[in-house]
Amino acid sequence: MLWNKTTLASEQIRSFAQQCSCDLLSASILIRRGMSDSAAVRSFFETKPEALYAPFLLPDMEKAVRRLYRAQEEHELLLVFGDRDVDGISATVILSSFLLSEGFRIEYRIPTENEPYGLTVDVIDSFADKGGTLIVTVDCGISNVREIAYARERGIDVIVTDHHNPQETLPDAVALVDPKGAQSRYPFPDLAGCGVAYKLVSALRFAKCSSWYDKPLCFLNIEQRPDAYLINSAIVKNLVIEQQISETVNPAPIEYSERLPLPSYLSGTPIFVWDSAVQQPLLESIFKDSVPVYDLRPELTAVLDGTAGKSLKELAEGGDLIRTLVRLWTELVQKKEPISSPDELQMVALGTIADIMPLQDENRLMVRLGLQAMGVRPRKGVSELIAHLNEPERPIKPATVSWFIAPTINAAGRMGKPELALDLFMNPDPVKRELLAQALSALNEDRKRLGTDAWDIAEKQAWTNLPLFSGNLAVAYSEAINRGVTGIIANRLTEHFNVPALVVSFSPQSAIGSVRSACGFDLHTLLSQCAGFFSDWGGHTCAAGFSMDRNQWDDFFEHLQKVAQTISLERKEKSINIDAELPHAFCTPDILTTVDKFEPYGEMNGELQFLMRDLIVESLIPIGRGVAKHVKLQLRAGAYVWPALYWNALSKVSGLREGAIVDIVGSFSRDWYRGNETRQITITDLKRHSPV
Repeated sequence: MLWNKTTLASEQIRSFAQQCSCDLLSASILIRRGMSDSAAVRSFFETKPEALYAPFLLPDMEKAVRRLYRAQEEHELLLVFGDRDVDGISATVILSSFLLSEGFRIEYRIPTENEPYGLTVDVIDSFADKGGTLIVTVDCGISNVREIAYARERGIDVIVTDHHNPQETLPDAVALVDPKGAQSRYPFPDLAGCGVAYKLVSALRFAKCSSWYDKPLCFLNIEQRPDAYLINSAIVKNLVIEQQISETVNPAPIEYSERLPLPSYLSGTPIFVWDSAVQQPLLESIFKDSVPVYDLRPELTAVLDGTAGKSLKELAEGGDLIRTLVRLWTELVQKKEPISSPDELQMVALGTIADIMPLQDENRLMVRLGLQAMGVRPRKGVSELIAHLNEPERPIKPATVSWFIAPTINAAGRMGKPELALDLFMNPDPVKRELLAQALSALNEDRKRLGTDAWDIAEKQAWTNLPLFSGNLAVAYSEAINRGVTGIIANRLTEHFNVPALVVSFSPQSAIGSVRSACGFDLHTLLSQCAGFFSDWGGHTCAAGFSMDRNQWDDFFEHLQKVAQTISLERKEKSINIDAELPHAFCTPDILTTVDKFEPYGEMNGELQFLMRDLIVESLIPIGRGVAKHVKLQLRAGAYVWPALYWNALSKVSGLREGAIVDIVGSFSRDWYRGNETRQITITDLKRHSPV
C-alpha cells in the first residue's frame, strides 16, 4: 500500500491556523483534506440547522408544495410510496409522519414480499380503486416513466421525490424533485432519498408557518465610488435568490426609467439593507423619490452569533455582499421560524449513512444534527433499536448506524417483511414497537445465515465465471441466493475480486439483481447498454439494481459478456492519504480531542489517518472466531502504550516479534464494552521500520 503524505510548509500551516483560529495539527489536517479558506472550514464544522440550504432550491419544489396543499384543501386521498431499504423507509416515515400530523388524508406503503422496486401498475390500480388522486414517491420514481403515465390515465397525479440518477426519458409527473435533475440548481446533488423527503417537509412547513412564503423581497446594498454608485440587489422568494442585478450609475440624481432594470422590480417590493443610516441617503442621492428600506442589522446582530460589531464586508470575508446579506437573513428566518425537526433529522441520519451517501457538505451537517438528537432523545423506533444494542451506553456514531442499526432495519426488507420496519417507526404503541424491534433482530439473524449460505455459492460461481467476463466482472446467480442478500454478496465480491460485481436471485418468473462498482467504474455505463433486457433498473454510480423476466436471462448473460469486454477499470496499487504525522509526544489520549472534532466520519470523510514511526511492538496476539485471521498488538509510542487492532492481517505480520520497531498508519478511536471506554488504534497499514 502506498502512503501519500502531502508536504506542507510550516509557515503555510501557521498562517492557516491563524486565519481559521485553530491549532496547528487541525490546520495541517484541514489543508490536506482540501480546505482552502476560513469559509470552507466554518462550513465543515457547521452545527446550526438554519445553515442548511433552502428547500426551494430543489427543482419543482414550489409545484410539489402547491399540489400537496391543494390536496389537503380538497380532502383528497394521497399515497406516500417509498422503497424497502433504510433510506426508503426513512423517507417514507419523514413525509408520512408530517402529513398525518397536519391532517392530510394519507396512506403509506413500501414494496413488500416479492414486489419489485419502484411504483407499479398494481399499486396504482389498488390506490385508484380506493378513490386516491395523488401519489408522492420517496427514494424512487424517477425511472417509473411507464407507470406514472398509467397513473395519469387513471386520474392520479404523481409527485416524484428521488435522488437517483435520472435517465434520458423523464416521467410526466406534476413535480420532479431530484437534486440530480438536469435543471437542478441545488448546491449539493448527493442528498439521500430521505434527505429529499426532509427538504419537502421543510418546504411544506415553511409554506404553512412563515409570513414570508411566496412573497418577493428585495435585498439591496449600495457602495459609493469616487465617480459612481455601485448598486447590488437581489430578488428573493421562498429563501431563494431568483434574480440578482449589479448596476453602476452616475452620481447625478436620475428618474425611474426603463433604462435601469433595478427600479422596475423595486416598486412595491419590501427592500432590506444592512445599516439604513448609510443606505437610505445613498438611495435618495441616486433617485429623486424617497425609497423606504428595512434595516436588518439590529435584528441580525441581536440574534445571530458572530455578527455584532461587524460590517457587511467583514461578514462577507471578500465574498458577494448581497449574497451574504441574503444568507444572514435566511438564517434569521429559520432561527425564528424553524423548518427542521430533530425527529426528522434522526431519520435523515439513518438513511444517509445506510445509503452510503458522502458525508460532505449538507449531508455532514444533517447527519451530525441527527446523531446529536439521537443521543439526547431518540425518536420512537430508534430508541427501541438502540436498546437492543449490546452496549446501550455506546455513543451513537455513523459506525453504530452502519454496523448495528441499519442492518437490523434492512433485514426486514431483505427477508420480505419491510413493513415491520416501517411500522416500528410509525406505531404509537411502545409495547408493539418493542415487539417489532425483537422481530427485526430475529430477522437479522436469519439474514446473516442466508448471507453465509449465499456467499458459499457466489464465491465459487464468480471464480468460474470471471474468465467469461474478461476478468472485468464477477457474476453469480442462483435460485438459492435469496434476493434480500444480493446487494450484500455483490459488495463482498467487489472486495474479494476487486472488480464490479453482479449478483442475481432467480424466481420462477423473474431475475432480480444487485450491482456494485469497483475501481472507479460507473455502473450506469454498464446497465444502460443492457437496458433493453430490464423491466426496471436504476441506482447510483456505485450501487444499482435491476429486474427482468427470467426467460430473458440466457440472452442477457450472453450480451453481458460482450459488454464486459468494454469495461475499463482503474487498477491501481491501493493507497492511503495521511492526514498528519504524529511525533510520540502527540500519541496520547489527548489526540482523541482532535479526532472528535472532525466527526462525523463516513463516506468521503473517512477517519483521520495518522502516520506514526518508531513504535515498539510490546505484544502480538492472533485473534478471531474459529480461525485466527486478525492481530491484536500493544504498541509503545514514547511513554504511552496503545492497544491496536489489525484486521485480516495475520499473514502480513508473519515473522514480526515482540521488541520489533514498526511504522504504522492508523486511526484512533474509542471502543465500549460493558459500559467501559477503551482507547485504541485501528491499523490501516504496517511496515517494518526503515530509517527516514
